[in-house]
This record gives sequence, C-alpha cells and structure tokens, in this order.
Amino acid sequence: GGGGGGGGGGGDGNTAMATFRGNLGAVPYPANFVTNPAGLANLKQVAPFYAFTAMDVGQTTGIDVFEFNTNDPDQCMSALMAFGGQVGNHYTLGEPQNIQIGGQQARSYLFQGQSQATGARFQGVIVLVPSQRGTLGVDVWGAAGSSDWNKLQQAVVAQTRLGGGQ
Repeated sequence: GGGGGGGGGGGDGNTAMATFRGNLGAVPYPANFVTNPAGLANLKQVAPFYAFTAMDVGQTTGIDVFEFNTNDPDQCMSALMAFGGQVGNHYTLGEPQNIQIGGQQARSYLFQGQSQATGARFQGVIVLVPSQRGTLGVDVWGAAGSSDWNKLQQAVVAQTRLGGGQ
C-alpha cells in the first residue's frame, strides 16, 4: 500500500474507472471523463481506425483508443502521425520501448506535441499491441507539465485486457 501523497484533487488514489470494450480489447478510463460521440464520428471519417476518445472536463488529460487492421506497428505509427498532421498537431516521438500488456508484447512511445491551432503543448504515451487480428492502440496524453496522464497510463498498462468482439 501506502498512498503516494494526494495529487491535486479529491480522491485521486481511487478514481472510479469505466471500460471501453472494442473489437481488440477492453481499455480502462476514468468514469468521470467526457466522451463525445459526435466528435468521434467525425474523427472516424478521417481516420477509420479511431475507436474511442474521452477527456477530463477541463480537457487537460485524455485517452484515445485505435483499432488497426494491420499488425505492423510501423504502419500504425505512420497512420497516426499522418492523421495528427491532418488535424494540425505536430509530434516528436521518443524511441520505442518494449513492454507487456495483458501478457502480450507491446510497444510504447513517449511523445511531445503541439497544436498548431491553439499553440497548446501536450505530452503522453502511445502504446501499440499487435495481434493476429490487428493492432490495439492506446494514446494517453496530458497538458505539458501535468503528471495526471502518467497515472492513467499506468492504469491502462495494468488493466487493459486483450481480445474482444465476441
């Protein structure tokens, strides 16, 4: 145990979680995050691999879930970077790290980004989990200088369950 100090806000240690269940896996996200079905429908027209998106009310932390038809992580990253460019975000990627999610090999990339529209800076991590059926991608981000996204990323890595669609 031990509750690593109370970050800014009530009850940070035990945020209630909800789950997005997709075709390739189940991904946890904070239950108080706001989803935007209309916005997601618009995103899917540009990027069919977009499966889910949610943000906190202040839009300072968010999570996106992607489902790619390929199990080649490089193709997935190319598609994500191209999409980012289309929506006016510029990304700088770190070197890929090998991690495990749900017992599967996965790749994680730290990134920093900036919105060309607002100038806002953000940072986060993209995780790609290839399987025979495709690649599950999860992107957790936060405003630059914030660490809230880090806790969310840890929950995603620990609690994501692969498989689905049944």
